[in-house]
Amino acid sequence: MVNFKQWALLLTVGILNIRADGTDDDPQCLFTVDEPLASTFTFTGVSTCSDSLNGYYYLKDDVPVNSPTNTVDLDKPVFIKVTSSNIYEDIDLPGYYKLVNNDEKIVVCKGRTEPCILVSPTSITSDCNSDLGKYILNNGVVVGCRNNERVYVNFAVPEPSVNKRDESNTEEYYLSQYTPNGAFGFDSRIPYYAIKIDETSITFDQSVNFEDYMLDVSTGKVIKNRKEDFCSANSGKHFYSCTKGKCIRRPRLITILLYPMKVSVQLLRKKLHLFHVT
Repeated sequence: MVNFKQWALLLTVGILNIRADGTDDDPQCLFTVDEPLASTFTFTGVSTCSDSLNGYYYLKDDVPVNSPTNTVDLDKPVFIKVTSSNIYEDIDLPGYYKLVNNDEKIVVCKGRTEPCILVSPTSITSDCNSDLGKYILNNGVVVGCRNNERVYVNFAVPEPSVNKRDESNTEEYYLSQYTPNGAFGFDSRIPYYAIKIDETSITFDQSVNFEDYMLDVSTGKVIKNRKEDFCSANSGKHFYSCTKGKCIRRPRLITILLYPMKVSVQLLRKKLHLFHVT
């Protein structure tokens, strides 16, 4: 805890510099807080941060003050991403996040209606559905179940073939099932979610829009353009469609049977539009 001499100094200056990591000679991030209120402090911003320590920070208890051995508690948890020397952003996008210099825990955000929480890795159970959304050390996050087999995604730069939009219009995306115990369970009406992955985050991708794509059953987590994957041995039995990252699926046979009707409706709409214009 803060000693009496330091406490008097803090009351005098009003603003504290908080070192998140290291000694005076090490790279570090410095944060600022307001004067203490009821023995706690309120986060106000980032003073400066070394480029090597940019990333995600979860601040609450035992936050180092001026040196790693002196700490204070914040009045409420703060989850931010430091992007440069003194610039940061608040984070509430549903997803899983790796923290700077913390390999033991990650942060899970379920959306703006719930605070982001700090969690430890857990062990798998006998039931895959009970593990949906859990973070399993060394394996990653459970985002799907196929015959009680777990489908994982982990923090990494995606393969070049995933999330690409090239000249041949070949597109592939990661997909997560609804995870009531995890980040992708913020809307119980939505059975599937498009997600994006990098080295420090696995997050909801609300930019994804497509219709009638197919699941690559060899991975259980990648959906592909139907035209590319229609005859593949790895094609699933369903077609998936996503609007702003929220996805549904329909049986493949039903989608194929409904396709002529869909084309007819589109042609009718086109004719009605032309008629209206003229």
